[in-house]
Amino acid sequence: MKLSEKELNKLIAEAGKLNKDQKQELLTSVNESLINANCPVITAEQITFMPQSVGNWGMQDSTLTTIIFDHYYPPALDGQYAHFTDLNAFDSILKQKKMRLTSPLKRESDDEFIHVYDEYGMDGYQNSTHPVSGKKALMENLFYLSLTGNQSSDIDMQRGMWDHFGNAGTGVKLVFQITVKNHDSFRKVFYPEISGDLSKDLITNLKRIAAIYDRPFVINRTSRLGAFYISNVFKDEYETRLLVKKLPEMPFPFPVHINSAGIPFIELDFDNKLVNFNLIEVQPGFNCDRSHLQSILDSYHSSATLLPSAKTP
Repeated sequence: MKLSEKELNKLIAEAGKLNKDQKQELLTSVNESLINANCPVITAEQITFMPQSVGNWGMQDSTLTTIIFDHYYPPALDGQYAHFTDLNAFDSILKQKKMRLTSPLKRESDDEFIHVYDEYGMDGYQNSTHPVSGKKALMENLFYLSLTGNQSSDIDMQRGMWDHFGNAGTGVKLVFQITVKNHDSFRKVFYPEISGDLSKDLITNLKRIAAIYDRPFVINRTSRLGAFYISNVFKDEYETRLLVKKLPEMPFPFPVHINSAGIPFIELDFDNKLVNFNLIEVQPGFNCDRSHLQSILDSYHSSATLLPSAKTP
């Protein structure tokens, strides 16, 4: 519900008084929670009372947000990562030297994106007064690429990687040496063991502190939280994600395309501002046409090593 000017001015005045009289108390409580979670602490300039919330929403300084993200979703490091796909997609990847990042809408049927908000009661994304509100609108503005660690063929099989992502063994496993340029965009996915996993209760504690002042806890970049917090059902995927967010108020450097299923996607060059993809190995699935795969590699003069085919299950 939209506030009247009188109501808004009253809330602004209350926030000003809280920042003057109780900011230090707030900072002490927040830093105690951060220390208990083995996180770095913040300064008084990195959190504030706002007319309708507590946190850093609307502030230029995103230190508190980064701390929370690092706690739940550790930044992924340089190294070898695997991506499973079909032959048609592989041909397109080599031809264009681009990787496709797709909206999480493609996994909406898995209730992806909403788990962290449901578990912690963070329902601000449903606020119709926000410039971009509602689950679908937020998901349309996020784009991600799924990767996993480069493991042996036996482990890939145990995790179901070929069945779920390698087109039932007719596809390929691409192994990239990835150099990370922006760790904030390249993170490990978090799979809660149980609802509201007590080993990761930092958000719960911060919300409890904000409630003392009769305000919700709100941080900037909240919409990104849902892209890395995935149901425990998928924990065997050991996923790492590269995430790009389209901000409604900012120019977006990547053209947005729509696939045949109506899902938005973007494409990043192998060498981009976030990471560098260096394709070093390609493994055929256990039902993959190896000669066709070799012809694709040859036609694009790829230096990637063609590995032995994955073992038949």
